[in-house]
Amino acid sequence: MNDASVIRGLEKEYEQKNRRARYLRDERVRELFEKYPSLARIDDLRREAVLNKFRFKRAQNTSEEAEQDKKIALLDKQFEQELNKLNIDKSELEPHYQCPKCQDTGFISPNEHCPCFKQRLLEMLYGQATLEQGAKLSTFEQFRPEIFPDTPPESSQRRAMLKLKEIMQRYSEAFPDNPAPNIILTGETGTGKTFMLSCVAARVLERGYTVLALTSARLIELLKKNLYSEGADMERLYSVDLLLIDELGMEPMLNNVTIESLFAVINERLRRRKAVLVTTNLTPSDIKARYTERIASRLLDKGSSQVYRLSGIDLRTVQF
Repeated sequence: MNDASVIRGLEKEYEQKNRRARYLRDERVRELFEKYPSLARIDDLRREAVLNKFRFKRAQNTSEEAEQDKKIALLDKQFEQELNKLNIDKSELEPHYQCPKCQDTGFISPNEHCPCFKQRLLEMLYGQATLEQGAKLSTFEQFRPEIFPDTPPESSQRRAMLKLKEIMQRYSEAFPDNPAPNIILTGETGTGKTFMLSCVAARVLERGYTVLALTSARLIELLKKNLYSEGADMERLYSVDLLLIDELGMEPMLNNVTIESLFAVINERLRRRKAVLVTTNLTPSDIKARYTERIASRLLDKGSSQVYRLSGIDLRTVQF
């Protein structure tokens, strides 16, 4: 299935979502009017006033048209008062869209898809925004400081992780307007790198931005597939709001693919001021040795990247 057919299918899915939201709204209104005839009477009078207004408008009878405007305003006020009297939330009379921004149409302008549509498309093409074994993204609310050792108190793993959590939360709330948009988390396996970036991704998604989370091995697969083209896959890698690369250093080193293609992605995203978040077991010197000075200089540049090293116990060995 090509990208165009996936997009058409997704647009149809959104049309159905929008129709369903409006249908459910109509059902709620019908049930409320049956239960509370006073609401139905006011609504009938308002409909009649609206019809009269347009009738007078066509007849260019401005004075009567103005009278109907006053009547509509009065009926709106009466309707709202009746809702308050009956303790009914006004939102019950409106469609409950999954995405208020596009109202489940998938579009925020005639030719521009909504971020929620773009994210759904990414997930259909590349899988859910996830980093570990198909699990959902972790959130800051799930952070448990008690699982980290608290000794020595001045420089404990717990203290370091609490500080890092604070930094990552500030980054997430400021996104995409961070002076240094890229984050590199280095350190031993099991120290919480993937968890922390997963929390960032979840919050950025929640705020309405697009996120593509890939292991480095999956990224190299995509780069190999698009080695001789600048197709849709490459443009998405360049343009997605937040690109997460997990386990950098675990991917195969393919001649003329890994280094050159990885450089192209990182360099283009830097040019566009698009964020890249990376987890790796490699040290900065290891990154330079494995990927060359060109890639290391862009990934580790202090002007565009924040680099944090995590150390301590392997959390996979902790009994919860």
